[in-house]
Amino acid sequence: MTNIILFSQIISKLDRQKFNKLVKEKQTDKHQKSFNSWTHLVSMLFCQFAKSQSVRDISNGLRSATGNLNHLGIQKAPSKSTISYQNKNRDWELFKSYYFELLNSLGQQAKFKQVKFKIKSKIFLLDSTTISLCLNLFDWAKYKAHKGAVKMHTLLDYDGNLPAYNASKTLLKTYNEIPFDIVDEVILVDDNSTDNTIDVAKSIGIVHIIKHKNNTGYGGNQKTCYNKALGLGADIIIMLHPDYQYTPKLIHSMSYLIANDLYPTVLGSRILGKGALKGGMPIYKYISNRILTFVQNVLMNQKLSEYHSGYRAYSKEVLQNIDFNKNSDDFIFDNQLLAQIFVVVPSVCVLPNLSRRHRL
Repeated sequence: MTNIILFSQIISKLDRQKFNKLVKEKQTDKHQKSFNSWTHLVSMLFCQFAKSQSVRDISNGLRSATGNLNHLGIQKAPSKSTISYQNKNRDWELFKSYYFELLNSLGQQAKFKQVKFKIKSKIFLLDSTTISLCLNLFDWAKYKAHKGAVKMHTLLDYDGNLPAYNASKTLLKTYNEIPFDIVDEVILVDDNSTDNTIDVAKSIGIVHIIKHKNNTGYGGNQKTCYNKALGLGADIIIMLHPDYQYTPKLIHSMSYLIANDLYPTVLGSRILGKGALKGGMPIYKYISNRILTFVQNVLMNQKLSEYHSGYRAYSKEVLQNIDFNKNSDDFIFDNQLLAQIFVVVPSVCVLPNLSRRHRL
């Protein structure tokens, strides 16, 4: 009885409204009467929590909880044949979509206190589980005298930023080039896109996804990125546009310059190396970029190749020592941010960004 009550408390944390919305979208309850999608979800969750070995165990386990099923939101315990049939025929995409909904709403709420010591080595989380197998079918999986099993080990890699607006077509290409041997976390901030950027981000496994209810602007999007990254305790924060005009392969070089205290800020330039036009930058943007950069270099007494790069790396100390949240939410944010940085640090490093053609 206690276990069922505990299970019902866990179930109560699930957002039934979001689940019903997905059910309506995917029409998984069409022509279904008693065994609806919610009952199916509860049944399979019960299977995991109760470590059920068969559909018979699921059916009998729920049946033994008669009188408490209303706490789970179901009317009656399903039969084993009904569970088997629905496992085979109901669209599994419903549960996949609901998983990402839960991950987005519950997976980012944990708050951890900062510790005084720092671990420089990369941290991995190791989990293992034993999967029971039938020795008659898998004679190689020897576990016990009359039982077979295999042991599965899962190694989890426990910060890059991707401000996105209508970037669904190029997000996957950008993400696949990110060097995850040094990148610990990826944050994607969707500025109320009208395409399926969020769905693509979820499908490729990005954990930290933030969607603005309203379009906050280019600067507003970056503010969310940087605040989130600092909140996660990042040492180096890299802002990368997911439009694939910038190659993530430079992350190693940018991070090296900051990690070794050579430069606290590094920019990836499309202009150096004559790669801007070859990389797909429209001619009108190129001309505007050159004029604005010349004027800004004169006013700020600098010699940058461009001020409007969507590829930037900062040490956490740089962002912590300037109040970027007071800057504009518009495109002028980049200029204001660099102006603030030049007050704190004497210079920044600019690396040439490879054009698409050079990457092929």
